[in-house]
This record gives sequence, C-alpha cells and structure tokens, in this order.
Amino acid sequence: MITEPILITALLMGLLGGIHCAGMCGGIISALTLGIAREKREHGNTLTLYLLFYNFGRIVSYIIAGIAMASLGMAIKNIGDAMVIREIFSLIAAGVMILLGLYLTGWWTKAILNIEHAGSFVWKI
Repeated sequence: MITEPILITALLMGLLGGIHCAGMCGGIISALTLGIAREKREHGNTLTLYLLFYNFGRIVSYIIAGIAMASLGMAIKNIGDAMVIREIFSLIAAGVMILLGLYLTGWWTKAILNIEHAGSFVWKI
C-alpha cells in the first residue's frame, strides 16, 4: 500500500536529484561541448549528435553499473546474512564520506592523501 508520505518523499528525491544532475552533468557536458571544435559546435546537427551519444553512453554506463551492483548484491546474499553485510558496507561508505568531508574542509588532508598515494598504482596501469 502506497501512502502519501512515500509519494511526497519520492517527489522530493526526484526534484533534488534533478538539481544534482543539472549541477554535475550540466557542468560535465558544458566542458565537453566547449572541447569540441568551434566549427562542429556551431553546426546544429553535429552538436546534437555529440550530445545524443554522450547521453546514450551515460545511460548505458548507469545500466551496466546497476547490473553489476545488483549482481554483487545477489552474490553477497547467497554468501551469508545479507543484512550484516549491508551494514558493514554502509559503515564503510559512511566512513569514506566522513573522511571526504574532513578532507574538503581542510581539517584532515593527510589521511586522504595517503589513501590516494596507496592507490596510485591503479592509475598507472
């Protein structure tokens, strides 16, 4: 049974998600659009094609990420108690968010820089 508070929450999440998308995706697509040669950017059909391919790639990558996470969730569910594993991942995610918040405020930059340095080998591959 769907109640009114759930619908209001869903509406607010959609509106706030739209603001996030306009800020994040809007900035990315603006930067990518400005990176296109002026001749191609001013030609409406070419620019439209670039934008369509960008959004197609973005949507496909979200689909692939969703499939990967759903598959991981099903695998974890089969391994053991799903709620315990979910709580562990929630605590790890919360810890990372707290560290990033401390890093962005400048209160604790050394820890994040050490983590970045430890994982730098990934970017060299």
